[in-house]
Amino acid sequence: MKNFKNFKESTAAQDQAKERIKREKEADKVKHDRIMDRARLRDTKTKNRMTEAKNDINKMVNNIWTRKGFKQTIRKYLDHCKQKSEGENNG
Repeated sequence: MKNFKNFKESTAAQDQAKERIKREKEADKVKHDRIMDRARLRDTKTKNRMTEAKNDINKMVNNIWTRKGFKQTIRKYLDHCKQKSEGENNG
């Protein structure tokens, strides 16, 4: 067991292996960071598309409701439904 300390000393091959492992870890950090960047960008683009679609739908609905003819048609229909239901209640 006296020679164990001498055995524990690192050799050139071990130092080279440690250095390769260290470089590989750094390369993996960069690789994983790029993967996460792409994922975040994809999420952002998806959310922006959803927001734009929602805004487009809101604009279409607002345009429909602000048209005079559409409002009159809806009012007539609602009045017709109201008269019909009153007629059923009285009859």
